[in-house]
Amino acid sequence: MTAFLLSVIPEGFKELTLPDGETLLQHNCLRWAGESKMATWKPLQLIWLEVDLTDHAGKDADFVKFDGSIVISERAYQTLKMHTASRVEYLPVFIGGETRYILNVINVLDLMDKSRSKFKIYSDGNFGQCEHAYLNRASDDESIYKVIGFISRVFVSDRLKSIIESESLTGSLIREYKNP
Repeated sequence: MTAFLLSVIPEGFKELTLPDGETLLQHNCLRWAGESKMATWKPLQLIWLEVDLTDHAGKDADFVKFDGSIVISERAYQTLKMHTASRVEYLPVFIGGETRYILNVINVLDLMDKSRSKFKIYSDGNFGQCEHAYLNRASDDESIYKVIGFISRVFVSDRLKSIIESESLTGSLIREYKNP
């Protein structure tokens, strides 16, 4: 199975943020490392990020950014929920009168081959974060997942990629992941 990176198109689409005076820490939004947040989650009220450098803040999309995480529309939620089962928590957020969902991927797999991965090496010889992971193959039933040691990335299967594309969900950027 080919692994694909799921992210959000970086330009031309709206982004979400917290209202002035609120912090990510207050809302348990600092880390999206595969831990469940559902039991303590209190739905957030988010606002569209205002962009002063352009005449408009971009187009709305089914996949939008919120400070390092992915927020999906109701349409994307209805499409994805039956294909991701217990692998994702859909944490509700409100934007105006609309409900959207933060995609909290809780399916974290141990797929990194550390001996073949590339890590940042500091001048003192110590290893830093993984810059490019060599990933072993995930099983065919893993539709969406994160990888231990490379936790900031979200991976999807070829099947889930095809579903996102066939439903014409907007705003997602899906690229094939190549091992180093």
